[in-house]
Amino acid sequence: MELRNLKNYITSARALFVIALAARLAVFGLLLAHYGPGSFYLANNGVALSDNDSQNYVTIAKNLVEYGEYSRFAAPPYFQDAFRTPLLPVYFAPFISAFGFTSGVTAGMLVLDIILSFTAVLGYKFAKLFLRNSYALAFGLILALEPLLVYRSSIAEPDALIVLLFLAGLYYFVRFWNEGFNKFLILTALFLGLATLAKPVGIYTIYFLGLAILFKSRSIKRTAIYALVALIMVFPWIYRNHEVFGRWSLSSVTAYNFYNYYTAKLAPVEKWPAEIGGRDPQRDLRNENYFLSQSLARIKAHPMEYAKQHLVGTLRNFLAEDLVGMRNNGHAGILPFAYDPVNEVNLTDMVSQGKFKEFANQIWRMPGFIAWNGLLAVFYLIILYHWLRLYAADKNLFALFGIFLAISFYFVFTAGPFVDAKYRLPAVPLLLIIFLHFWQSRRAVA
Repeated sequence: MELRNLKNYITSARALFVIALAARLAVFGLLLAHYGPGSFYLANNGVALSDNDSQNYVTIAKNLVEYGEYSRFAAPPYFQDAFRTPLLPVYFAPFISAFGFTSGVTAGMLVLDIILSFTAVLGYKFAKLFLRNSYALAFGLILALEPLLVYRSSIAEPDALIVLLFLAGLYYFVRFWNEGFNKFLILTALFLGLATLAKPVGIYTIYFLGLAILFKSRSIKRTAIYALVALIMVFPWIYRNHEVFGRWSLSSVTAYNFYNYYTAKLAPVEKWPAEIGGRDPQRDLRNENYFLSQSLARIKAHPMEYAKQHLVGTLRNFLAEDLVGMRNNGHAGILPFAYDPVNEVNLTDMVSQGKFKEFANQIWRMPGFIAWNGLLAVFYLIILYHWLRLYAADKNLFALFGIFLAISFYFVFTAGPFVDAKYRLPAVPLLLIIFLHFWQSRRAVA
């Protein structure tokens, strides 16, 4: 019986990997055919490198290979950088060293697509901790084919990679929660550390799960083991930033985002003091304290307006359409249908200004908007309903799913008023597990 189960698992895992890889290679080929190799780092049809998010990672890798400098600047002087964490640049560097910049990035993306295809397999394995095989297969298939996750797998940013790494960390966290072995603690910390080195947003998941481990184990020693491994993973990068910039900090991205996106509408741009210098002062880690303090001062002066902007942005990120990011990146041509989601009016401003009647009239003329948001609203309500009813039925699962919901909200909330569906990608597997568990429990009752 166990041997047959193992054979079925291997067969299912292989099928999921092939499906996931086929989907990712299809997008890889479409991007290459429509927009050239530059499309992988948003330099469509060979335009010159500039300073967008995707180009930062490959530019740093290029500068590491050519000049030995960890710099995101496309032209000299190649000043050191602490805006982007190092996992992806270090990944791309050997490919660029071996094949040159353009061919190296293309080869690196191809290999990364293969690696990221294992997300579906890992998802299947993770789901089997909670779901029967048929539901776990459905979970893996959704991760194999989820449009935004497939698309982001061929973009030189860490949004798809962090899903794989975070899911691996969470898999071992659940194993520890249920089985109590220290080796699972170590593996949890290892993968969460890698996720943090891929994208700084991962750092607080280390804190969240550390508190959960302390709560579950009631052991300072075990929590310390977890914390030590996580520290070993991220400390070398933080130490490097201290040596270069004098700051014990992971990245300057938090201060930059708060100043330029989260609080920019609250106050006019201040005149910076003379000591705020550098080639790109707002992204320079040496200026982190100044821009964070200015951002906090803006929030203190307009707390309700900031809270409204942040909460509206969070709601929009929970409801944002998957395909908008493709259009914003100039890649709508890879879709098999015409797609232009731009509204003639700003719906967010309508809500913010209290124009609810005008808002209702506008969305009534947008059946696609109603259908998409209605489906997502039902999805989230089912998840909340199922979680609450577990309090009486299964307190252990209630606690685990509560952790999942808290982390899901964290990932979406941290994007602030800056809206893009990619920010909810790490939350999708967690929410989907709860949703499928609801349907499994309904079938069991029936």
